[in-house]
Amino acid sequence: MFLINNHKINDPRINLALEEYCLRNLDLENEYLLLYINEPSVIIGRHQNVLEEINHRFVMEKGIRVVRRISGGGAVYHDFGNLNYSFIRQYERNTLVDIKRIIGPVITALNRLGVPAIINDRNNIIAHGKKISGSAQFSDTKGIIIHGTLLFDSELDTEAKALGVKQTNIESKARKSTRSDVVNISSYLETPMDMARFRNHLCKTLGETHGGLKEFTLAGRDWDDVNALSEKKYNSWHWNFGKSPEFTVWKTVPVNSGKIDTRIDVKRGAIKNIMFNGGLDVWPEPKDLVRTLKGRRYDAKAIISALKDVDLDHYLGDITVERFVESIY
Repeated sequence: MFLINNHKINDPRINLALEEYCLRNLDLENEYLLLYINEPSVIIGRHQNVLEEINHRFVMEKGIRVVRRISGGGAVYHDFGNLNYSFIRQYERNTLVDIKRIIGPVITALNRLGVPAIINDRNNIIAHGKKISGSAQFSDTKGIIIHGTLLFDSELDTEAKALGVKQTNIESKARKSTRSDVVNISSYLETPMDMARFRNHLCKTLGETHGGLKEFTLAGRDWDDVNALSEKKYNSWHWNFGKSPEFTVWKTVPVNSGKIDTRIDVKRGAIKNIMFNGGLDVWPEPKDLVRTLKGRRYDAKAIISALKDVDLDHYLGDITVERFVESIY
């Protein structure tokens, strides 16, 4: 097995681009392993709605990056205490991939450290009923990625806040995350160790299973393509937010004389339609406001920009653009 050198990059956009590039371009007659650590970020599944998965205000305030991956599954939190693994191998049509078998050596590595790790029916690795690792997969006609997280010494309080969202006012067919009780691997270690030693231990165990690990380094031109993919796809609003499945959100805008209920239909990340109900004693029909907002990104900055020349007082009374946007996003 080849161990891909990611040059200790911590940018989730580049690491996810590297993973996809290797899947689509390497010779998968060989099997590859990619290990990487990301800076604080939320990685959401391909078929998820970002706004149903994150505490948006907390994530933005803390500068936590939000990036969509190509595989399905639920949202996960990454930081410097989380080690991510990715097995990249040839895909065999009409053959079911035994994820438990592929992840098995990871469990062996944990057991050797005294961690009571087992795999459950959701392909999560758990210890005493608490989750320490989740996994997902993606395949095309050429290859398959089986990747997952290892909560070694992660900031679990931050994870809980970043993913601690209960959106009862959104209707969609997006894949919803299943929240689990989580615990750090480090809390089970018989002998304390740092991340570097943990990574080395994992590599040693995987090497025993796969006949050794040989470092694989991409050429400079390959890295040019990885960085281009990162910029075009994984750094784009269109992929990370706009790819959310179509959804409808209900919001309430507070005004001086009461409230205005809004229904916003969002498709491909843009406002498909917006409707207002209730409001001021004298309620002018907000055709111009609706026309201004339709087709705009359902994104706070985009909505603020669209409303910079709109007289909201005419429709909503004494309310600032910022307060209005805060209410509907």
